[in-house]
Amino acid sequence: MKLYVWQPEGHGPLSFFVMAESEEKAEEAVNLYINNHRSKTVNGDKIQQAITPYDYAGLGCEDYAVQVFEANEVVINDNS
Repeated sequence: MKLYVWQPEGHGPLSFFVMAESEEKAEEAVNLYINNHRSKTVNGDKIQQAITPYDYAGLGCEDYAVQVFEANEVVINDNS
């Protein structure tokens, strides 16, 4: 099991962290989370969820860099 981290490179405020057996499984988990937490409309009324289109550019795009960490590695993020 590894820690997969997607951090924006100059776009968007959100980073995504997930433990998974493979990068493919990690990306599936993050995409499922995003799909379940997007802004939604019900009966014409907008229901705000945790993630809007402005928060997320797409993991496969050049705006996100993925890093992979093994057990016992320390992750440091300067949040800048």
